[in-house]
Amino acid sequence: MINNSKKSVLFNHILPTQMAKKKKPADPLVDLLEEAKPETLINLIVELAEDRPDVRRECFDYLKNMSHSHVLRRHGRKARLSWQ
Repeated sequence: MINNSKKSVLFNHILPTQMAKKKKPADPLVDLLEEAKPETLINLIVELAEDRPDVRRECFDYLKNMSHSHVLRRHGRKARLSWQ
């Protein structure tokens, strides 16, 4: 049996990369989404949101925020370029 002080000495010699990492199990939905064509994803979202106003609102808000962030980054990039 190893006492606590010997355990800490043993663990101090193990590099973080040597410790077992917990991998998340693969999500088959994510795999399919990554492989799907944009048109397929558009059709999926339209069908899901068609009869569910809560899903439609969530999609709308998410995409609106993404677009707003993208516009801000683009304007920031243009401003930096104009100062150079």
